[in-house]
Amino acid sequence: MSVRVARLANLGGMERTLRTTLLVAVTALVAVLFTTPASASVPDGPITRSEVLTRSQSWIDARVPYSQQGSYTNQYGTYRRDCSGYVSMAWHLSTSRWTGNLGEVMHDIPRGDLKPGDALFRHDPAGVQHVALFVGWDDNAMTRPIVREEYQPGRVAEQRVWSASYANTFEPKRYNNIVDDGTHGRPRADHVGDVSGDGYADLLGLKSDGTLHYFPNNINGNADGKPFTSSAQVGVGFGPFRWVRSADVSGDGYADLVGVQSDGSLHYLPNNINTNPEGRPYGDSINIGSGFQVFSDILLADVSGDGYADLLARKSDGTLHYFPNNMNSNPGGRPFTTSTQVGVGFEAFTMLRAGDVSGDGYADLIGVQADGSLHYLPNNINSNPGGKPYGDSINIGSGFQVFDEIVTGDVSGDGYADLMARKSDGTLHYFPNNINSNAGGRPFTTSSQIGVGFDVFIEIV
Repeated sequence: MSVRVARLANLGGMERTLRTTLLVAVTALVAVLFTTPASASVPDGPITRSEVLTRSQSWIDARVPYSQQGSYTNQYGTYRRDCSGYVSMAWHLSTSRWTGNLGEVMHDIPRGDLKPGDALFRHDPAGVQHVALFVGWDDNAMTRPIVREEYQPGRVAEQRVWSASYANTFEPKRYNNIVDDGTHGRPRADHVGDVSGDGYADLLGLKSDGTLHYFPNNINGNADGKPFTSSAQVGVGFGPFRWVRSADVSGDGYADLVGVQSDGSLHYLPNNINTNPEGRPYGDSINIGSGFQVFSDILLADVSGDGYADLLARKSDGTLHYFPNNMNSNPGGRPFTTSTQVGVGFEAFTMLRAGDVSGDGYADLIGVQADGSLHYLPNNINSNPGGKPYGDSINIGSGFQVFDEIVTGDVSGDGYADLMARKSDGTLHYFPNNINSNAGGRPFTTSSQIGVGFDVFIEIV
């Protein structure tokens, strides 16, 4: 808002008096108009689900460490840094409650009625005492909740995914004064590589004979916790594709495929693993675009955070171009039709992949430069000028010149994209994402070898 003051005639002292009066009045008006309270709610009063999500995100952004003794103060007040203190802050309670009396301000609800801002609660007098905020579901069957929580010494406030078995030991609860405001919560975005739709990234390998091979992720069942041990051939005829990328284009929780053929045509292969014969995820491809021969690489991940994978394409001049997924509004249901340039200088990367490294629902970038340095480009699409998702890169590692390919995806199922890297000898190495516990917030620091024989693939996805 701009305030225009008419020029007064030169009337000596009267002019100065009028100017002073007007200046005071205008200053007071601007102060009233532009002073925004930290919270729209009042302590212990009604609060919208949107505000609960905003307040809870503030501790995640600040990486507030867990403590049962200490407190943390920000624009939303001062609260104890444990599970119930965190929920008390998010619900704008007047004090930090604990699991023993938090039940006084909430009530039971059916599990199927859980909405963003509700809680999962457990208070066993001789066992687990914990509470977490519910954000959404990670799987179509609604068994694996996405939660925000303070839960363990040495950890910080974070958003993660619970297993179905763990979640089933908690009771769904609702704050007595929460108000619906149309907030449905952002769907889990990082289904990069999640072929089976179970919340764990799988792996695909493409051979030179055009066959496609599928490695299901069985990290919780395989010996030594290795995610990929066996594979099955699930496709033929992939020889014409220059690149293939895997992520959830349709928003149904299952990773689809998008590929570019040598003639520059763009193709979409929807994942129908539950209906295709023999459980093969991909059938015939659909031509959804042309002219992609001008690009030197493509990436597929949810840049906008709406639950649908978008497309990023890089040119040899180092420019990065963003194709938002508008399959629900574009003619013919084509996901990618228009693009905007969102970056320069990307020719410095020999390898580039996209995935939700920070766990906030928006796809970040991970790249390797020629000197072997590993770089992280966080997605700040909602705060960067012009809505461009990526700014400067952060150097987070070295020695990656020994790898000839990298792949991102949530291998561990905790809501954060992990990193896999292949060496020329065919060994596959796994870097778990520990961004919330590693020094300096670096996501990838240690690795373990999880496979051999991957040199038979010309591309792993």
